[in-house]
Amino acid sequence: MKKTALFLLTLCSLNLLAEDWPAYRYDGKRSGVTPANLPAKLFAQWTLQSRHAPQTAWPLPGEETPRMHTDRAYHVVVAGNTIYFGNNVDNHVHAHDTRSGKRKWSFATDGSVRFAPFVSKGRIYFGSDDGHIYCVNALNGSQIWKYRPGPSGEHIIGRERMVSLWPIRTGVLVEDGILYAAAGIFPYEGLYIVALDIKTGRPIWVNDTAGDQAWGLQYGGAAPQGYVTAHPDTVYIPAGRSMPVAFDKRTGKFKKFLSGGGKVGGSTVFIDGGFLVAGNNNQGADTKIMFDVNGRSLGDPYSRYRSIDQVRTKDFVYITTKKGIGCIDRVAYLKADKAESLLDKESKALNKSITEIRKKHKAAANNPEELKKLTAELTKATNRLTAIDKEKDVLNAARVKWFTRRAGLGPMVLAGKTLFAGGDGYVISLEAATGKRVMDHAIEGHAVSLAVADDRLFVSGDNGSIHCLAAQPAQKKGLLIKETSQPINDQGIK
Repeated sequence: MKKTALFLLTLCSLNLLAEDWPAYRYDGKRSGVTPANLPAKLFAQWTLQSRHAPQTAWPLPGEETPRMHTDRAYHVVVAGNTIYFGNNVDNHVHAHDTRSGKRKWSFATDGSVRFAPFVSKGRIYFGSDDGHIYCVNALNGSQIWKYRPGPSGEHIIGRERMVSLWPIRTGVLVEDGILYAAAGIFPYEGLYIVALDIKTGRPIWVNDTAGDQAWGLQYGGAAPQGYVTAHPDTVYIPAGRSMPVAFDKRTGKFKKFLSGGGKVGGSTVFIDGGFLVAGNNNQGADTKIMFDVNGRSLGDPYSRYRSIDQVRTKDFVYITTKKGIGCIDRVAYLKADKAESLLDKESKALNKSITEIRKKHKAAANNPEELKKLTAELTKATNRLTAIDKEKDVLNAARVKWFTRRAGLGPMVLAGKTLFAGGDGYVISLEAATGKRVMDHAIEGHAVSLAVADDRLFVSGDNGSIHCLAAQPAQKKGLLIKETSQPINDQGIK
């Protein structure tokens, strides 16, 4: 009986952990996929409106796709019944109740907190523009430790604010008791890639030579900006406008500048099985490049569909494009690629043959028998070309399981059997199996990121808003919470 009770208690604990959203895009792989199955039909619970809209570290581009502007919203992570997010204007990390939206505590730093925290075992880990990595108690916001990777407390002015010369411009990664992050954004001023013991904040290794490699400028240099992710043996540090940089996970030794070719770059990174997917811009076009464990570029396997965002499972790739949202069947896509390659070779040979036949046809104008023979060959070849086009149409149709039109989409997440996606002034939900749109909910601002936990959907907008939606109608419809008071410090004093 005791063993049964212990098993049930363990199972409940696992379920609770599975329903958290501890990191940006759910986990250290930045997958955007949670096993928590949230219904597709949701109702507004509350909206938290921050006093200040986010201020990005770098000006937004006028034409190209934003490459390193994930800090244009206050991204939410969730543990239990608490959401946590950093604020890049008031320099705090805030904790709010998931059910009411009310603030629980706030923790102040001396610089902008631009990236979502990482929650692990009752602690919150994050970096700040003040050059420090912090660990605080998730329950009350009290500081446990902080660590400065850079050599000094020197500051400069950036975007009219005081910023460390070695700010933490990466979302930290916590794996197996170790925290990975990077400090610094100017290679010639020094970069510091670190692995810290999460219990003490003491360094396990520090790479302080990553900015010294002048030849690395051929790859755009290493200017850390984005969310850190990792393979079993490699840590990937996103490099802003450029592609990520690979470091040995055990020693911190520099391994490789990744290159997608051309002007592909951007701070988007996530792990898909044994592959890294990185990059979100190629001269204005949406591009994602896959890399194997050795950092070898495999190109953009889904380049036929220019995706703004992707969420991948073993069998499907969900994509948002400028026209809508779709589901790619990975097996059918691979089959179509192989078959289409063979058909293309056959088409090329047929076209060459048709050109030769037409030359012979013209030369045989006075030979009826030869003309008849050549005409038959030409008809056979052209008929086969037509058949090939039809075969390719069938193959290509099988690539996409479904496609639902909706303009202006951006980020998405997969929660069990439901797909959620945000756009300019709205968030939608779809049945992942069919693409049937179930909900189209209006919000203020442009949705930049989504999180699913505690049976709720949290939507972060570029105007500083955080919207909470749940399966049951709220008792107080459309509750708006405006942050009009000053943040609360560790001791609860305003």
